[in-house]
Amino acid sequence: MIKLDFSKFSIQDTVRHGFIFLCTVILVFSIFYPRVEATDTILLNAKVYTVNPIQPWASAIAIQDGQITYVGDEQGARELIDSNTQAVNLKGRMILPGFHDIHVHPVHSGVSYQQCSLFDIQGVKKLLDKIKECALTNPEDEWIVGGGWTVPDFAPSGLPDKKLLDEIVPDRPVSLKSSDGHSLWVNSKALELAGITATTPDP
Repeated sequence: MIKLDFSKFSIQDTVRHGFIFLCTVILVFSIFYPRVEATDTILLNAKVYTVNPIQPWASAIAIQDGQITYVGDEQGARELIDSNTQAVNLKGRMILPGFHDIHVHPVHSGVSYQQCSLFDIQGVKKLLDKIKECALTNPEDEWIVGGGWTVPDFAPSGLPDKKLLDEIVPDRPVSLKSSDGHSLWVNSKALELAGITATTPDP
């Protein structure tokens, strides 16, 4: 049996060794028992298909700052709840990962940025201000072309009106593609040159 003679230790040594021991215990607990952070939103009582062969199904999801931070059972999710957490009971509804069409058009996008670029501009007034600026700074261009506007800017219909362009660029044709490349916003001058009228058949 080992006997320790504490008389050889000063009070300072005892305090120092005790402090080192306490720090060691705290460090071990912080590594093996990390502090659980509460989250913004918890989705409970769900049928979550994860597309993960190791864990294909789950019943709860935690979301923090717009990002999924937990996918698992409800017991684990409830540990993330505090007084500020919004808990939503999905009553057995299914959750699936988003279906995304991931593709890009680098050449088309690059050309659009070199023209009258409306990307990252929100609001009709700001869009019109930018288009007017493009027309004023390029007086030699026969057409004002570009793109980048988005459908939500023209809610609820989602369709921009040619009259908006006519008011700021009445003398030259304007042709602006939407950000997804599937819609075209033009003014009356562009329609006139294209021979399109109200009686033109829908192709």
